[in-house]
Amino acid sequence: MVESDSRTRFTPRVALAAIYVCGVVVYLLLGSRQVIPSISPDEFTYGHLARSIADGDGLTWRGENVPLRSALYLYAIAPAWLVGSSASAYGVAKAEGAFLLCLVVVPTWLLARHAVGERLALLPAALSIAGTWMLAAAGILTENLAYPLATAALAATVMALRRPGSRWLWAALGLTALATLSRAQLAVLFSVLPVAGLLDVVRCGRADAGARLAERRLLLLVSGGILLVGVSVLIASPASVLGSYAGLQDYAPSISDVLVSAGRHVVGLIAVAGVAPVLLLLAVSCGRPGWRDQQLGPLLCVFWVAAAALIVQVAWYMAGGHRTWHIERYVAYVVPLALTILVVAAVRVRPDWRVLGVVSGVTALVLLLAAPIRNVSEEEGVFGLFRPLHAVVGGSAGIALALVALLSGGIASALIAKRPAHLPATLALSFAALTGAIFVLQDAAAWSWRISAVSDVREDLPKDLRWLDHAARGPVARIVVADNPASSAWTDFFNKRLTQVYVPAPALGALNGPVIHGRTCSWNAAGNGALTFASGCGPLPTFFLLDDEVAKLTLAGQRLVRSEASGARLVELPAGTSPKLLSLINLPCGPVQHRIVIGTDHVPRKAGRTAICTPSMSGTLWLGQPGRLELQFLGGTSDQQIVAAGKTTLLPAGQPTVVRIAAPRGPTAFEFQLSWTGAGPVNPRLDRFDLVQGTTRTDLMGR
Repeated sequence: MVESDSRTRFTPRVALAAIYVCGVVVYLLLGSRQVIPSISPDEFTYGHLARSIADGDGLTWRGENVPLRSALYLYAIAPAWLVGSSASAYGVAKAEGAFLLCLVVVPTWLLARHAVGERLALLPAALSIAGTWMLAAAGILTENLAYPLATAALAATVMALRRPGSRWLWAALGLTALATLSRAQLAVLFSVLPVAGLLDVVRCGRADAGARLAERRLLLLVSGGILLVGVSVLIASPASVLGSYAGLQDYAPSISDVLVSAGRHVVGLIAVAGVAPVLLLLAVSCGRPGWRDQQLGPLLCVFWVAAAALIVQVAWYMAGGHRTWHIERYVAYVVPLALTILVVAAVRVRPDWRVLGVVSGVTALVLLLAAPIRNVSEEEGVFGLFRPLHAVVGGSAGIALALVALLSGGIASALIAKRPAHLPATLALSFAALTGAIFVLQDAAAWSWRISAVSDVREDLPKDLRWLDHAARGPVARIVVADNPASSAWTDFFNKRLTQVYVPAPALGALNGPVIHGRTCSWNAAGNGALTFASGCGPLPTFFLLDDEVAKLTLAGQRLVRSEASGARLVELPAGTSPKLLSLINLPCGPVQHRIVIGTDHVPRKAGRTAICTPSMSGTLWLGQPGRLELQFLGGTSDQQIVAAGKTTLLPAGQPTVVRIAAPRGPTAFEFQLSWTGAGPVNPRLDRFDLVQGTTRTDLMGR
């Protein structure tokens, strides 16, 4: 009999392990389908810093110190960069993320079992790895470690309220510190313990308030003191505390902007939690029984305080940065508590179905005001509900969310009204099944969009992501002229040989395109074309990456080692040769950059921003001997013309035409006037731009 009981007690633990293993396997498979980083700049930053840690260079990016204050996750994944290339390291780091992220089942189960037993505690544990926040497992994001640690910290906080004077106080503080070391945002959780402690004192009424306050005196004094010290240090020295987020001290959003952003994040929290758990949580919070229950009351205290703290913090951050969308993964840390409350409320405090119906109706009306989706990759919970419902009934994101609230609230109300009161476990299972069904709907849409969008971007990148490492025999320096192409982030991420980046000196004009992270140095050109480079990036190598899509630069004496369809070129100079310009051509049209995160649906690979074009083409040559330029155009849909060196040449529609211009010795600037503005195929397309000197032909476009 004793053996049977022991086996019975062990069964839920085996089930919990099975849930964990299944979660890891599922997210390993799904994560493997995201073959490149997609969340910018987060994944690129963390990948570079983890690689630097593995190389023994600490938190640096191409030699530039990055004052990241919360680097626990980076140290956890850094060993991945010891196994081989950056491509394999990326896969290993994502696998580590799946193992870490799924650990959230443990604190969720441990918290719930104190209220509903080991078996029913499996329900919130399973749901805690079932929502769209698990998309973090497809990348290298600090949430992979921060999410389980934050859940553990909040669970310990609940236990500290349930058992005042126990060691749970110190466990809560320690786990909150670890969560903060994983992600700086979670420092806000230090405010949860003292505020939730005060709320726990008053939740049962005035009669017991004095005694409860005495029991929680140590908890309030210690947690309140730590919070006061932390806030004082932040106020006294914000730059040193914030580190790489020091720019936040200059944020000064208006109250109205913060309130609008807070509203967006409330909607995001409702959506990412699967709607139904929030409706039941609201219904339970509307009555005294829930607050006065000794198991459910502390859960409600911690949930509401933590949710409010996270929403206010993130709303201020987003409003200060003038961002017009919400980020669900920043508030998803309280979702495991909501899922736990879902099951605990069903077992211990049966919600009133009429109250739930009213709450569902009011929530649906509020959700009708939801803003349109502006960033799918950060609003995946909303998008996951919007996309399938929009395909059926049409309408906005607000309409989709309102429908889910009405349907799920109606089903939950019916379950409460029809289920016998003596079968709480059945009610809990029904609630969990309803929430799980909503999560499946969301996950299918969100994962499909993410995998498809990333696959589209992957098609535009070189087939060999490590093409520089494979083609160069030593370090590579990148020279940027006018535009930093979006593809450069992936080139930098996957190629260890790319060790230096040179950008134009300020006098040469501003650089377009995404921000270049990590250390950069400047370059300049003398009158004879000789290049000079600022110090700080180390000695110049003999290999150079030229990948500017707006201005094509060619070095005198260069040997083309490899070129890509995008126009990126790896060139080599003879050892001991000082870099000198042969030509610099400014193309009439800039690059077409594809979108992968903005929109309300999947964005086709060929759909992007309209290219910015001008009716001219200019540049400079630095020739040691005279020659001629040969430009080959393919005509568009109508006749056009080009004026070069005072001569007008007709470009017949649909026909190839070669334009030849003399090129004298020495530095020479040129400018060609075009009769059109815009890219092909409607307008003429420039297929070749060659320099011919005797029997030598040099491709100045790098194709």
